[in-house]
Amino acid sequence: MAIVRAHVTALGGNAMVAYFMNECILLNNPHKNQGQCLLNVGGDVVEVSYFNDE
Repeated sequence: MAIVRAHVTALGGNAMVAYFMNECILLNNPHKNQGQCLLNVGGDVVEVSYFNDE
């Protein structure tokens, strides 16, 4: 989620709507003591403003 948050900020937004995750692949390599995770995420980046009308 931190990487998604960084991409949203890089695109000039502060929120992501219509978030989806297509694929999650977990790979394990016990001989090298390593693990890998491949995620495919997407959504629409927006800039949300909050106004208080009081």
